[in-house]
Amino acid sequence: MKILVANIGSTSLKWRLFDFSNSTERLLHTGGFERVTDYHQAIEGCLAELKKANAIREESELTAVGFKTVIAKDVTGCVRLDERVLQAMADYNGLAPAHNPPYITSSKRTCSCLQMAAKLSSVGFSTMQTTFSIPVSR
Repeated sequence: MKILVANIGSTSLKWRLFDFSNSTERLLHTGGFERVTDYHQAIEGCLAELKKANAIREESELTAVGFKTVIAKDVTGCVRLDERVLQAMADYNGLAPAHNPPYITSSKRTCSCLQMAAKLSSVGFSTMQTTFSIPVSR
């Protein structure tokens, strides 16, 4: 099971690709781009880098994509990215103007690309940054 974790900054895209096959966690690839102005192009570049490094052959190998997002109205925790969550993020664009708009654009592009490739109903997940201060029980 390959999971891509993306961190979209106000002008950057960083990622790590993990493989969780055989009950182990293995880092397959790490990368990023700085001074990003076109997040659609950056996502395409990320997928191209993963292929170039032979971390994936095609997008359908990705089981999920996780995004560390900033804030969304009435949303906390790790949630499936859907139109409700994306709208809640847009509702708080004023609170995170440098982060929410790029995340919304990139999330839609990534999920759309992967849905077409993998024929999945939803592959995007988001962990709100406000959740990082909440204790998690194991």
